[in-house]
Amino acid sequence: MIKTRLIKQLGSSSRYLSQFAYAFLAPLTLFAVLVKIDAPASIFLFCAVPVIPIVIMVVMLVADSNG
Repeated sequence: MIKTRLIKQLGSSSRYLSQFAYAFLAPLTLFAVLVKIDAPASIFLFCAVPVIPIVIMVVMLVADSNG
């Protein structure tokens, strides 16, 4: 019972693994390309990209508490 439930959960989330890989590799690729062109801008973007989901979560929490 638990084993089949785990397999179903893994099966349903496996379609998102390619998007997860892209979301992980896109900022690294951006940094690798941009560092040759403009190093300070690439460092800023590399630090700012992880902040975006955090800001979105905070906005969602504030909107949820006000609504």
